[in-house]
Amino acid sequence: MRRKRLRPAGVVCVTATLAVMLAGCAGTPVSTTVYRAPDGEDLIHRFAPIFVVEDAEEPHNAIGTPIVRTDNDAPYVDIDPSVATMYARRESFRTKRGRYTNLIYRVHFERTPWNRLTWGENVGLMIFVTLNENENPILITTVHTCGCYLAFAPTNFLPAEARPEGWDPLCQDVYGERLPGLLVFQKEGNSPDRLRPVVFKGRDTHRVTHLTTLGAKALDLDQPRTLHVVDVGGLDRLPTDTGKQSFFHEKGTKRGYVKGSTKPWEMLFMGWWAMDWRVGRDKRYAPPERMATRFYTSLKFWRREESDLWDFGRCLEYYGWNL
Repeated sequence: MRRKRLRPAGVVCVTATLAVMLAGCAGTPVSTTVYRAPDGEDLIHRFAPIFVVEDAEEPHNAIGTPIVRTDNDAPYVDIDPSVATMYARRESFRTKRGRYTNLIYRVHFERTPWNRLTWGENVGLMIFVTLNENENPILITTVHTCGCYLAFAPTNFLPAEARPEGWDPLCQDVYGERLPGLLVFQKEGNSPDRLRPVVFKGRDTHRVTHLTTLGAKALDLDQPRTLHVVDVGGLDRLPTDTGKQSFFHEKGTKRGYVKGSTKPWEMLFMGWWAMDWRVGRDKRYAPPERMATRFYTSLKFWRREESDLWDFGRCLEYYGWNL
């Protein structure tokens, strides 16, 4: 989860180039894999994030595809790491100052290992690309599908007065990860190689470790893995031997939660003071009436409604943004 206010960074955040990030730091070699969606003229493909993933050779680090498996004739939801799928949707929202479009992207992973606080299965990550009325990207938002580790990165298309008071455009600290405080997109038409957001994902915890922008063609020589783009509705229609099954629980006290998602350590160490014994479990991104809980992003239990990312405009206001 995210604190309501970010303290301005006390030191300059050094933004590494893509080449350095792919090569890894000297003395600490890191294997990285690039995932890229196919090109397309529609907005979903045009701004589809590129992922640079550490140690994707390990199945639990690879972007995968939700599937239904069978064990002793009992079906269960799992993630297939051999095929990478990104689920996407387009939503509009209004604030007092204007109308905006969110391009929402969702990817999932097999698990987070047991020796991490966020240990669990079928975990996921979401990226929001917010466009203004001119279809220019003004804000990039990243969050885990449990609502944890929320981060906002404004772009050069967002006026400075729309940022929270005291916002540092050089760098921000998000629970130990240093992310840029401003992303630069070129103006439309300046280059045939239009920029996309690039998300660097760390191993094991699936934390976002860096954000930047890059032309999709710049990665052609890196032989990226194909990231298939599917409408998010596909998560409610996973094929089985006998028909279709949803990735999410559809009834009862687990309604809206990802099937098979459990977070033992978070429940043990955080559930009691967060007043939510399912804290950290991955869930559907949907309105409250489709959920047993909200897609809240603050651990302040009395602020769950204001920090519900489904009401995107209200959530932005809660965190100090003035869109």
